[in-house]
Amino acid sequence: EAQDEDLMADLNTKVLGYLRCCRAAAPHMQRNGWGRIVNIAGLAARSGGTISGMRNAAVVHLTKTLSAELGPHGITVNTIHPGTTRTERSGPAYEERAARQGVSVEEVERVVAERISIRRIVDAREIAYLVVFLASPKAEAITGEAIAAGGGAGSAVFL
Repeated sequence: EAQDEDLMADLNTKVLGYLRCCRAAAPHMQRNGWGRIVNIAGLAARSGGTISGMRNAAVVHLTKTLSAELGPHGITVNTIHPGTTRTERSGPAYEERAARQGVSVEEVERVVAERISIRRIVDAREIAYLVVFLASPKAEAITGEAIAAGGGAGSAVFL
């Protein structure tokens, strides 16, 4: 049921948008001999079932390609896969879902958390902590990687 126009807009925003940002920032990082690029691509990249997985998988491929190209210049490029994350948008979405289902917001969140290994919804600050680490000098040996930060959500295994 995916519409071509929607898919193209999605790819233009997420994949090409990230590429455009990298093109703009990379020359400055190259001149400095150091830099960090951290892309965010949803956990849907690791499973089938949603069309958004395609754009997220494309971001991972872009990340790996850029890491090889920019690595010799001291620039690392990584992707973070957030899973279900508590953000400013999740509260209203859970309220709407609770109203449709005739249950409390707490019940909606409990059901959502059941699919997460840590049995709670990840907070956006936890994603930010990982971004800060990857952007730091301490992460200089990590590049071209896709790191899940979804609290153990999903059943895919990556070796």
